[in-house]
Amino acid sequence: MYRYIKPHINVTLHQLLTSFSQRLNMRNTTESDFSSLPCIYVLSTGRCGTKTLAALFNLSRQALALHEPRPLLYGLSKLCYQGFSSSNGLELLKETFLTCRSDLFRYAFSVNKTYLETSPQATFLAPVIIYALKNVKFIHLTRDPKSFVRSGMRRGWYRNHAMDNTRIVPKPDSAACISWPEFSHFDKILWLWSETNTWIHNFLKRIDPQRYFFCRAEDLFSMNQVVLDTLFKFIEASPPHSSKIKSILSHRLNRQTSGSFPPNKHWDLALVNSYNRVIGPAASKFGYDSEVRGSFQC
Repeated sequence: MYRYIKPHINVTLHQLLTSFSQRLNMRNTTESDFSSLPCIYVLSTGRCGTKTLAALFNLSRQALALHEPRPLLYGLSKLCYQGFSSSNGLELLKETFLTCRSDLFRYAFSVNKTYLETSPQATFLAPVIIYALKNVKFIHLTRDPKSFVRSGMRRGWYRNHAMDNTRIVPKPDSAACISWPEFSHFDKILWLWSETNTWIHNFLKRIDPQRYFFCRAEDLFSMNQVVLDTLFKFIEASPPHSSKIKSILSHRLNRQTSGSFPPNKHWDLALVNSYNRVIGPAASKFGYDSEVRGSFQC
């Protein structure tokens, strides 16, 4: 004979009621509701610890942090960088953006959490995002350009990479556009770092300083406590225990393991000259070397 086992009715009912309540809230939430949802968007070049940053934020119960939610916005972001000529263009981009993210916003609203996106896919959509979401803030995350260009070279960026069609290129009216055909792949990745971070910097200068926070990846991974405390204060979340932070940062999620390209101490004269020419003052503006020395120099 089979023995009847009484199910855990209270637990089951609790789960059902919670699920029903969340779905009801999501269904009834309108655009005007989630336009005030606390949101944080990380603006960056990518390859600077954005996946690790999402894991770090998710240590907080007040945060819902995603690294690369679908649908991906890289193509839309590039389109925004290239420019739109009318208010209708901005409105169209806004509606497209909200269509891509409204379900996630509604879910974050229903569970009463701050919504965070950390991947670079929405970087150039920042003017659209601040137009669409009145309670959004931004984190400008940078990485040493010497490490960034090495990562990009190892991945084959601007060399028939699968995502090259969504990577920005110089605008037709820019000085870089004239020289672009002569740029090496190395030059193009350096330009990408400089142009992206300069663009982010110029955008953030036009908004309320309390709505953005600048952070270098190197300060995160070195566990600079002042930076970490300020970062969690900025997203209005309680900082997790230092042991949990250390556990996340020690893993270096999405770390580059394939491809081959030397670190800057082994660069030849041509690479050093390219770095010093293309990076210009942009690197020093964010606290990095504007010039490097290669293996040929003492």
